[in-house]
Amino acid sequence: MSAPRHPRAVHSAQTTSSPLRAVGVALATILTVAGCGNQASDSTGPASRSSAPSSAPTPSNPTSSAPAGQAPTEAKEQVTTAGIAALVTEHLGAGKVAAFGSYGDEPGTVDVMIRLRGGGRADNFIVTVYSPKRGGGEFKELTKCPRGKHAKRDKSTKRFTCHRLANGTTVTAYLVPYGFSDDNSRGHVVTGLAGAPDGSVTMALYESYDRSAPITVADVDKLLSDPRLIWMTDPAVNAAGKGLHVPRLRG
Repeated sequence: MSAPRHPRAVHSAQTTSSPLRAVGVALATILTVAGCGNQASDSTGPASRSSAPSSAPTPSNPTSSAPAGQAPTEAKEQVTTAGIAALVTEHLGAGKVAAFGSYGDEPGTVDVMIRLRGGGRADNFIVTVYSPKRGGGEFKELTKCPRGKHAKRDKSTKRFTCHRLANGTTVTAYLVPYGFSDDNSRGHVVTGLAGAPDGSVTMALYESYDRSAPITVADVDKLLSDPRLIWMTDPAVNAAGKGLHVPRLRG
C-alpha cells in the first residue's frame, strides 16, 4: 500500500475540537497508512512556555501489604498528567524538558504536551494514554507487529521497530518522513504506539517542522517500553510528578 505524501485525513486537524483530537487522528492515519496488512507476531500545539522543574523524583514500584506467606499485590491507580510528565522527565532527562501542558478534554484519555529544548517553536510533542475502552476500539489493529509478507514495511516509514515485551505489550516506533500539519511541508514525525494486554494504548508523537528533532525513534521506543506508562499504573508514578507544573492548555 503506497502512502500519499500528506494523508488527507490528517488535515482534519483544523476542524477538530481540540489539538489532542487532531494529533490522535493524525497518528491513526499515519499508522494505518504505514501498517496495512499487519498481523500479530510473537517477536518481540506546543506546550505552555512555563518553565518545567529542573528535576523530578524517579518513580518506584511499591506494593501493597499482604498477609504473611502471601505475595504482595501491586496497588494500581489511573495515570495522571503529572505521572506521565514524571516518566517523560525520567527517560529524556530534566535538562531536555522546557515545559509541560495538557488539554485534558478527551474522555478516556490522559495527555501531556511537552516542549523540548532544542526543538522548533512550532514543533509538537504529545504523549497520550488511552483507556482500555478507547485504546482497544481505536488502535487494536494498529498495535501488532508485522510478520511474513508484511514484515517489510513500505517507504512511508523509516527506522521502523516493533517488539513484544515480557508483559505482553507490543511496542512500535518509527519515523515518517513528512509532517502531518497543513503548514508543515519540510518536517517529519517520530511516533509510536504501545498496546497493552488490557487493551489500553500509549501513544507518543513528535512532529518536527524541519529535518531535525531533539527526540529519536530509539527515545520513543524506550519511553513506550516502560511498563509503568499505562492506563492503570503504580501510585508512585503519579506521586513522583506532583512537583511538576502541568498547566491546563486552551485550544
